[in-house]
Amino acid sequence: MLKDFKALSELDISQYVSQRAANKERTKMLDYISWADMLILLHEQGAEQVRYGNLYNNQGHSVFLSPVNNAPEVHVFVEIDGARYELSYPVIQGVQDISMDNLTQNKIHKATQRAFVKCVSINTGLGIRLWQKEEREVNQPEDVSMYGSLKRVKEKYSRAVKRLGNADSVNKALGLTRKQAENMFVYADRCAKSEKILEGLL
Repeated sequence: MLKDFKALSELDISQYVSQRAANKERTKMLDYISWADMLILLHEQGAEQVRYGNLYNNQGHSVFLSPVNNAPEVHVFVEIDGARYELSYPVIQGVQDISMDNLTQNKIHKATQRAFVKCVSINTGLGIRLWQKEEREVNQPEDVSMYGSLKRVKEKYSRAVKRLGNADSVNKALGLTRKQAENMFVYADRCAKSEKILEGLL
């Protein structure tokens, strides 16, 4: 028998958590649990039988149109030991809506998997803290301060170095010597710290 909502919501599931980009720029990352890990967790926590799948519209398709903005969404069902739950979930790219023109089977499949995970979390408490954290992070306005800008530049610089294999290639693309690149980050870091101090004095 599956444990109660409170016990499942407090369960440490950190070993199952991965990250995905919330936007194309990859400036925001979100934690998530894969559908396979969620299924394993359910059985580990006492569930004996779990089923999930898509609901279909009148034309026999698994894609519905949202009555709010006419954007694509999927409707799923989850059955856990005889208890049935249903959920509607948008077909999105990161946290951005997509149009019907950009719809692919892969995006529909991913939306179905995420809908399964969210439906389980909402109704059992398992993994609900991740959704709670996501709500806070997604709705948090982007930091447009010097500190926020510096953080984004550093992250993109690091990813570029990793992609190209060395810092020299990135510096060349930026038109900077290694010393100039180092000085840029030192100077920017000082400006960012000064901005925070000044904000505290105002």
